[in-house]
Amino acid sequence: MKYWKIMAGLQSSHVDAFKEESIVAIGFAHHAAIAKAKTVDEMRRIVEQEHPTATPGRVIMWGSELYRFYNEMQKGDLVLVYEPTTRLYHVGEVAADATYNETEELPHIRKVKWLRTLSRDDFTTATRNVLGGILALFEIKDSAREEIERHLAGKK
Repeated sequence: MKYWKIMAGLQSSHVDAFKEESIVAIGFAHHAAIAKAKTVDEMRRIVEQEHPTATPGRVIMWGSELYRFYNEMQKGDLVLVYEPTTRLYHVGEVAADATYNETEELPHIRKVKWLRTLSRDDFTTATRNVLGGILALFEIKDSAREEIERHLAGKK
C-alpha cells in the first residue's frame, strides 16, 4: 500500500466536491487518450499536443502525474487531500481504478472511501513541508509516511 498526496485543484477549489462525491481527480489533459496510454512517454506526448506552449518541464511533470494517477496508484492505497480553510487533511482509501469523464473540469477520477481527517497542526514541521509540496500528486514516503501512520493509529 502506498500513500499519496493529491491537490483538490488550484487553491483546493474542488475539495468540497471531492468530499461530497467521494472522489479524487486531476486535470492537465482533457483528452480521452490519456486513459488508454500505456507509458509515461505516451502521456507526455498527449499533454504536449494539448498544451503546445507549455514548457518541457511542465509537460514532463503533468505527464508523470497522470501516469502515476492511472498506473501507480492502486485500489487500497491511501490518499490525503488538504483543506486549507479547516487545516485538515482528509484521508481516503482508493476504491476504484481511474476513469475519464470528459464533462468534468478535472476529468481523471478515482473513487475513494473517506476514512477520517488529520489536523495539519499535529504534524511536525518536516512532515508539513513534505505535504506542502507543489506537485498535484506525489507519493508520500519515508518519515512523513511513518508520521502519518502513527497519527492514523492514534499515536501522536
